[in-house]
Amino acid sequence: MQQADRINIQLQRRGGKKQLLYSDNGRGFDPDTVVRKGLGLKNLESRAKMINAELQIRTSPGNGFQASVAF
Repeated sequence: MQQADRINIQLQRRGGKKQLLYSDNGRGFDPDTVVRKGLGLKNLESRAKMINAELQIRTSPGNGFQASVAF
């Protein structure tokens, strides 16, 4: 399986909230069993918390990665 060769980034405003959407077509992973060696997910989680945002991550092996940050 290859790494991502396409990404999509959107910034939307819905009502009084903004939402940042990111998706790619990479390998994906199982978020429940991943060993967090790096800072990637920890960094996303801590930055979302700093601005009181809601972070949602969807990924699974072979299905890329999607993240949504609503603030």
